Amino acid sequence: MVTQPKPADSSLPPCRHLSADLLAFSRMHVYYDVNMFFEMSAVQSRLNKNTDFLHALSTINKGLTEAFALHLRNLILFFYNDDPHPREVVAADFCEDGTWLDARQSMTRTLSIAQQRANKMLLLLTLDRDGLEGPEKPWDFDEVAAEMKLLILIFVKTAKPERLAPNIALTVA
Repeated sequence: MVTQPKPADSSLPPCRHLSADLLAFSRMHVYYDVNMFFEMSAVQSRLNKNTDFLHALSTINKGLTEAFALHLRNLILFFYNDDPHPREVVAADFCEDGTWLDARQSMTRTLSIAQQRANKMLLLLTLDRDGLEGPEKPWDFDEVAAEMKLLILIFVKTAKPERLAPNIALTVA
């Protein structure tokens, strides 16, 4: 992607990427994370309601939970990273300068806790991993998905149409 120079006096830079690049990026990459997040949420929600099936497929369930956590973490960083590296693409890049910060909600308690859980779950093999996972602390996939859906709907409304691929809106419709 071609980047535009960052102004010296702004706390959040204006869009650093070309609209055509953002449109292509969102069509493929943003869509992928949004779609996979909701797919994993739906699968996990269904699996968690069928304990016999869940028990028989516990290894698959753990992998699905990691996939859910991975895409959740990617999306939270996409929506709430206010100091991105020049090569990172964030939600603010898709909106008129400054409008994303005004439009988005503060991170909810549910998303904040889910982000902490996802970060710990996806850590490298360090002592920082802790007991946030396990059957005694199940994820509430439906609640996290509902909150993420609201955030994505706000994003779709705020993003400039020439920067955001329409398949994003279709995923949460």
